[in-house]
Amino acid sequence: MDPQQYINGRIIVRWFFVNALSVMSVGAIDVNAEEKPTQAGSAEHVRFYSSVDSITYAENISIDAWMNDLHTQDTSPGEYAFTRNFSEFGFAIGQMSLAGFVRKDYYLHFSQDTFDLVYQDKNKIPFDTNRNYAINLDVAHVQIKGISVGYDFAPIKNVKYRIEANFFDAEEVLFGNIHGFLRSNAGKIQGDLVLDYNYTEDVVLDRPLTPPAKGRGRSMDAEIWWQVSQQWTTHVLVEDLYSTINWSETPFTQANITTVRNYTDSSGAARRMPTISGRESFRQTTQRIPRHIQADVTYQINEPFSVELAQERFDDVVFNRVMGYYHILPSVAVGLGYDATPRAPRLEVHSRYINLMASVDTTDSKKAKFVNFSAGVQIAF
Repeated sequence: MDPQQYINGRIIVRWFFVNALSVMSVGAIDVNAEEKPTQAGSAEHVRFYSSVDSITYAENISIDAWMNDLHTQDTSPGEYAFTRNFSEFGFAIGQMSLAGFVRKDYYLHFSQDTFDLVYQDKNKIPFDTNRNYAINLDVAHVQIKGISVGYDFAPIKNVKYRIEANFFDAEEVLFGNIHGFLRSNAGKIQGDLVLDYNYTEDVVLDRPLTPPAKGRGRSMDAEIWWQVSQQWTTHVLVEDLYSTINWSETPFTQANITTVRNYTDSSGAARRMPTISGRESFRQTTQRIPRHIQADVTYQINEPFSVELAQERFDDVVFNRVMGYYHILPSVAVGLGYDATPRAPRLEVHSRYINLMASVDTTDSKKAKFVNFSAGVQIAF
């Protein structure tokens, strides 16, 4: 094995970008309902509900460009790209609910230098001469399916709580980090990298396939609504407030990769050569699911009109938006708004039995960096 081939930037491309970015377009086809079915129709004794939700966001380039080996000239500064896709089907009786769910996420956090290096490599652009590329790349993949048990309660007037416990099996382990530095000098890449990641298939050092790891986990969500006054309402949702995935017999690689090592050969001559040192084995490890937090404040201007200010956070990515709602009927509302982070308009339709939402930063599918859809339906008896 020639260590130099992993130092020239392909190690980063092969490890995370080839695997994680292959699903970045999932957000363009999956959809989900933002509001829990318990928020409407709480007086019904039995409710059946189903929802799907998807959000995909890339700071640097369009989602389409991620899917096409970063081949684009339209780039922006940024450090994040992620997709989060969730669907569930369940029923509620009174204050209790039970649902089955499926979820698939990818989260990428990278330094600007890391992106620039990969972008230049993919587009056959010469590396910047005498530039130190500070390499830092984290990936987290979540692919789970399981059940959730929820309970609504209102201990005091005008305040409602919801607690939800989730139990699930996990598949396709992939999370870890690579960091260090690389430097272009006289057309050659030099530097040092430290690699530590867990995987189902080793895409860095081509380790032979091993039996897949088994993962089981649990998490907890919490939600609160507070009717502060007749006009003001606040709402906070924290998903994966607590979370853990326990992986057993997980394949992993820890390695130190350097382009240059000095040594003396048998004749006494000084030599320099690239090296890879480390280990490949199995371990028990724990993974945390990136947290999702949403907080909003709503003001009822008059009977048909209300406005809302909201902040939503996916791991370390923050979205700020403003919404205006027109209540056509007491149980039917149409909302128009704007999300400042991706600069995307937002349309919502809410009713007693159906909730719809759509938000994209552009109608040009080749240029879209942000795609967020949701839909949900519930039937009450």
